[in-house]
Amino acid sequence: MTTEKAAWAFRKLEENIRADRTILNGRLDIHFVSCSAEEMTAEFSFNEEDWERNPYGGLHGGMVATVLDSCMGTAAGIFSGKPASTVSLNVQYLKPAMGKHYRVLVSFPHVGRRIIHARGELRDAESGAGCASAEAVFTVREKLSMAERLPGLDEDPWA
Repeated sequence: MTTEKAAWAFRKLEENIRADRTILNGRLDIHFVSCSAEEMTAEFSFNEEDWERNPYGGLHGGMVATVLDSCMGTAAGIFSGKPASTVSLNVQYLKPAMGKHYRVLVSFPHVGRRIIHARGELRDAESGAGCASAEAVFTVREKLSMAERLPGLDEDPWA
């Protein structure tokens, strides 16, 4: 898959997810920024909303984990061509996330036929400071394809 096709797939999946506000991912203000299919990396932006805060005014730790998991899982699905489900997620909280705007950087040390290992970082968009990092393992859902999840495709970018 080329970077151009991957970027198109990220944008199309984002459009489909954001259209359904009944699911958690549809309520999160996550946006695809860029990717490199060759390097297997992706960048997202995330804008915090009031309901995602903890009682101390920062981004709730559960939301930090959710955002990292959502971004890594989305990218795992795009790069593998099949939906991916989280097997394990390990989050290290580096400093309180007290900003409003964040960048999420995702990379993949290993993408196998059935198992995908991912790394993610949540950074304050204004200061660049790292707020959290994560490692995750995803299992590839063999019986489904990402092309089936993206209605309106003129061509299958994974073909």
